[in-house]
Amino acid sequence: MKQHFTLIREMDARTLRYYFHKLENIENIDPEQLAEVVKAPKQHKRPLSLSKEEEKIIEKFGRATNLLVNYIIMTESTA
Repeated sequence: MKQHFTLIREMDARTLRYYFHKLENIENIDPEQLAEVVKAPKQHKRPLSLSKEEEKIIEKFGRATNLLVNYIIMTESTA
């Protein structure tokens, strides 16, 4: 399965996969930072071929997966 991500920052597939796998361990989400992610321009597109394990992550988070990946990218870049 192939998934297309619209990102707030340009990155290669390996880096995207790193952030994508961090979703497995996400616990607390700061609503203020999430609001910033929603407002941030997402100009960079990156396709990613998913493994079976990664497809399970997509099933768990559904349509919010792209938003949460961008949330992790933003929180790690500001930390």
